[in-house]
Amino acid sequence: MKYDVAIIGCGVIAFTHAKALEALRGEDCVLYGACDIIPEKADAYAAEHGVPHVYYDYHDVLADPAVDIVCVCVPSGTHGEVCKAAAEAGKAIVCEKPMEITPEKIADVIGVVERGTRTLTCGRQQQVIGPGDVLLFNPGDSHACIQADGSLDYRGLNIPRSTMLALAEEIMGSRAMPGFSVAVVRDGELAGRLRALHRAVLGEEPELRREEALLLAWGLLLPGYAGMVETVSACRVEVERTCAFIRSHYARHITLEELSLQAGLSKSALVRAFAKAKGVTPYRYLMAVRISEARRLLERGVSSAEAAVETGFSDQSHFTNYFTAFTGLTPGACRELFRQEWERG
Repeated sequence: MKYDVAIIGCGVIAFTHAKALEALRGEDCVLYGACDIIPEKADAYAAEHGVPHVYYDYHDVLADPAVDIVCVCVPSGTHGEVCKAAAEAGKAIVCEKPMEITPEKIADVIGVVERGTRTLTCGRQQQVIGPGDVLLFNPGDSHACIQADGSLDYRGLNIPRSTMLALAEEIMGSRAMPGFSVAVVRDGELAGRLRALHRAVLGEEPELRREEALLLAWGLLLPGYAGMVETVSACRVEVERTCAFIRSHYARHITLEELSLQAGLSKSALVRAFAKAKGVTPYRYLMAVRISEARRLLERGVSSAEAAVETGFSDQSHFTNYFTAFTGLTPGACRELFRQEWERG
């Protein structure tokens, strides 16, 4: 099988890549495209190396389904942006230089494989990854994948250094950069937490839901795979105080910061103690209270739109989705059942 390769950035280093690819001519890789934001450079590079496809915007390279591999040869300090976009486009990436040139811009990469298999090389370790595997890359980890079968679907999270430090301090009590000792782990619970976080972020869930999903995932990740130790106490009194606050204020916007202050616990400790005591997160508990109150309103003949507003839902569709998920009925259908009961009797 041959792979079509595109060069992004036609500066000095790009000529070294061209020579390497020319040495592979007729074997595995073919120099398919060249891209540079300066058209004259891209045209000259393509003409010198017999490159059939020329681009002036790297987004056009990534949008071309024929391109299998990209060699990122743009100036230092801009690799991260291009590599991130290439990864999101499903391209294999060759980037010899560091992803970024300042520690503040280097991110931990956390991912969950959903479909497909690859042979992953990270450092000096090589292994086959597949569905359900969690990938843990430290900032600066050199890694590459070789295609095994079909396309690779995965959920990826790039966590900036500042965020990782804040999470370590919040969860573990130490503002120290964690380091993952292994690149691949098989942990169903952690994979589920990461999927939930990814869905919450992409689905533009409320801030409370996103924040608690992040803390729950990292509450497993840091103690389990970054050599950090923490125990979660029961905190029953604090949890019950939080429940009472939610029941009294369910109709308005509630933040995790606010719940944390009410409980007298850190946000991380509250979320995990709450989940341990109640079997659900604070956000899920809030939704359950809102749905219960909405059912009472519908039972009294209040319209679905009014019930949504009075119980704190941001819009009618948000209300309908959650009500249906919790009860198995739409708000309209539920109200109609109550109406039929009134008429019977």
